[in-house]
Amino acid sequence: MNRNHKKLVECLLEHKESWMTADSLAALLGVSKRSIKTYIAQLKQENPAIVTSSRQGYRIQAAAGQRFLADQAAFSPQTPPQRVRYILTQLIRNDATGDTRTDLYETADQLFVSIETLRKDMAEVRRRLLEFGLYLTSEDSYVSLEGAELDKRKLLSNVLYEDFKERIMSFAILQEAFPQYDLKLLKEILLQKCKQYHYFINEYALVNLLLDIAISIDRIRNQKTFREPRAVKCPVGIREQRLAEDITRQIEAAFGIHYSKAEQEEFTIILLSHLMKIDLENLTWENIGLVVSGECLHIVEEVKDILRNSYFIDVDNEAFLVKFALHIHNLLG
Repeated sequence: MNRNHKKLVECLLEHKESWMTADSLAALLGVSKRSIKTYIAQLKQENPAIVTSSRQGYRIQAAAGQRFLADQAAFSPQTPPQRVRYILTQLIRNDATGDTRTDLYETADQLFVSIETLRKDMAEVRRRLLEFGLYLTSEDSYVSLEGAELDKRKLLSNVLYEDFKERIMSFAILQEAFPQYDLKLLKEILLQKCKQYHYFINEYALVNLLLDIAISIDRIRNQKTFREPRAVKCPVGIREQRLAEDITRQIEAAFGIHYSKAEQEEFTIILLSHLMKIDLENLTWENIGLVVSGECLHIVEEVKDILRNSYFIDVDNEAFLVKFALHIHNLLG
């Protein structure tokens, strides 16, 4: 929704006791009568109950209108850093569409700010892009994102991760960010294959991996793929290669995409950076020291003591302690 939608709802709420004609609304908002009808249609498409139409004109449903304004306030980026992240996300997502350009005036409307404010935000946007080797080209009020595909994916992952940190990153929030994809199915594919090949992945690493794969699926579906494999090859064993290939075959079937040789190679690198090669069925508290460091075990013991002495909680479940130690091991990096 843009700024004019908000102004229209506010105007209708001010005159909620009477019917407002398209002509009177157009005069109050400083737009054409045709624009008013378009705004009304767009509002009703999102919420059919928000505005009632008759021969007398238009009247808003007060409760629906107030909810609309509250929702806009809740979800609209308010601070400069939030706006910068929103703009970066729009640039990358528009890059994947037929018209790769982003209209700055339209973006200002979406953010409910002036074009002058947006231009100030764009200075920080350009600085962030340079960190990832990316830049903008411009024509009139339109800008386009330029640079390598891998750098664009890294930027989107970074921006989304910053957004997630404000609400604590979780699987549910990740699904909200990619509502068009069944991430529960993707999660099941990863866990089933990791178990089959005796690899372990903790919940934190799993969410990060799902984010990276969801980004790649979305980019591939929009024909934004790697043209060439990486110049520097990463050594990968036959077993690891088979694991990655098995997973990508299932992803291709489930999400209707195709992994090129370059995409397959990149997927393998991302996948193996999040996994630990462990046979959980044969791992116990007695032999966990073969996998994790002494520092890791010391931290686990300290946490056990704190829970027991301060909170009177005994955590002597072996399965829990093994997985907790692996989680600490991953955090220590």
